[in-house]
Amino acid sequence: MIEPAIAATSGGSQQRRIQAALLRYLPLLLLALAWEAGARSGLISTLALPPLSAVAAAWVDLLKDGELVSNGAASLWRTGAGLTLAIVIGAALGIFMAWWRPVNVLLSPLVEIFYPMPKSALIPVTVLWLGVRANRRWSGRRAAWGRTGCACCGTW
Repeated sequence: MIEPAIAATSGGSQQRRIQAALLRYLPLLLLALAWEAGARSGLISTLALPPLSAVAAAWVDLLKDGELVSNGAASLWRTGAGLTLAIVIGAALGIFMAWWRPVNVLLSPLVEIFYPMPKSALIPVTVLWLGVRANRRWSGRRAAWGRTGCACCGTW
């Protein structure tokens, strides 16, 4: 048999945990409500920010069609291939820079130029260079080379 004091204590801690979880997720709920209200009221253009309910419905439709999964898998494949190339080529160039002085003399200025640059500043440059269309034949290879260049220069 459970003593009343123990039952009250365990129920109180569970209630505190529920309250803490509600407080933790309250900002996300408020953001979702503001998003929906802003889009529905016309304060925000639905072309720039569609209502959250429309986004969720489209997401579910894409998930049912399998398009979201296939496009997500393609994006993960491209990202993984680019990262693998960046690691392999960047590590090889780094080792060559450490072993052979001429390679270090040649590549060190590039490293020194790009190292202090904020890494997030390279995102718009990469978008301008590669474009935003995913259906290009060479976009995956160019993206991989772009990431390799960033890794070689110590900027990723």
